[in-house]
Amino acid sequence: GPPVDIPISTTTKQLELLLNSLLEKESSPLPYAFYVNNMEVTGSLEDTLTQIQLNGDKLPKKAIDGQDFSTFEDTITVSYQPLSVFRVRPVTRCVETMPGHTDAVLHVSYSPDGKRLASGGGDLAVRFWNVTTSMPVHTCMGHKHHVLCTIWTPDAKLFISADRSGEIRVWDPQTGKAVGQPMSGHKKWITSLCFEPLHRDPSCTRLASSSKDSTVKVWNIRTGLCETTVCGHTDSVECVKWGGTGLLYSCSRDRTIKVWEVDSSGRSQHKLLRTLTGHAHRVNTLALNCDYVLRTGSFTLGSTTATATDSNEVLTPQTI
Repeated sequence: GPPVDIPISTTTKQLELLLNSLLEKESSPLPYAFYVNNMEVTGSLEDTLTQIQLNGDKLPKKAIDGQDFSTFEDTITVSYQPLSVFRVRPVTRCVETMPGHTDAVLHVSYSPDGKRLASGGGDLAVRFWNVTTSMPVHTCMGHKHHVLCTIWTPDAKLFISADRSGEIRVWDPQTGKAVGQPMSGHKKWITSLCFEPLHRDPSCTRLASSSKDSTVKVWNIRTGLCETTVCGHTDSVECVKWGGTGLLYSCSRDRTIKVWEVDSSGRSQHKLLRTLTGHAHRVNTLALNCDYVLRTGSFTLGSTTATATDSNEVLTPQTI
């Protein structure tokens, strides 16, 4: 189309409004990114042109009699690309209710494939749910106190629950039956559970648990034995995380975060690598940058084809 006269102070929001108007999309406007000389416009056109000049890049100039010069009204090409639109519906009403627990629901966990949900509650029960039908699948009884923590194995084949009495139980989500004997060792209730990452332990056998008794224990869920007990905190350990390089991280009410190296051969050996201090109050939780790299995408586990209909489309820059 013909050139459009716009002031140099135009911002990205104003460019977006103008483009949606030119494309006749005022009723359902789309977000766009804009570029000048391959540099994204993040503020105004004036800021971007100034930055281009500071970088030493040359803007298009008019040529008359073999000499280049700029005028007060130069024509500059602004490219645009559509941005991804995440159409998230606001939570305006409850779409489903799954009754069953007779006391407070204290912890819920989705399976790694997102197809199943498990919950633990104050009624001493662990329940498995079908998230598609919102119907219960299994009700598992065996705990003698409130179920406080739950976790799936990274391969989604087994489910672990821990209660206020310090007992850990392993369940088969397919049958709802207990696997092996309960694992006991903590003197107080369990606050957190985590598995060794799948790429380090493909068999998904090593589980770490933190407790109010100021310790972290590493278990082998196949044998039901405690491999090592990590001591060092002076107060309740609130959270434990297993990093991608094999290090174990624990945070406590004693206001510290400790980093441990745990022997991978199953022997009761561990070594404190460092203690991180700085918090003026208790540390309640931890988050690692390797917790979730990609939860889901156009390709899912067990699938060899793309699920997105437009996965083969390639976006090319366009100009206004």
